[in-house]
Amino acid sequence: MSKQKWTDQDFANAVRESFSYAQVIKKLHLRVAGSNYDTVKRKIQELHLDISHMTGQGWNKGERHRPLQTP
Repeated sequence: MSKQKWTDQDFANAVRESFSYAQVIKKLHLRVAGSNYDTVKRKIQELHLDISHMTGQGWNKGERHRPLQTP
């Protein structure tokens, strides 16, 4: 991620609007892969951003989630 195409404000907005690290990575238009998780975590600490709203299960929030129906 050495050639970042986002500002600290873009990054802070992505963190504020996301429920997981993966969502942050996707909003920054990066590949959801190992080192990007480390970079995002490091940048969150560097900018002292609040992540208390992150559940780690962002894929399971909102209208996309449809519970399985058992017969």
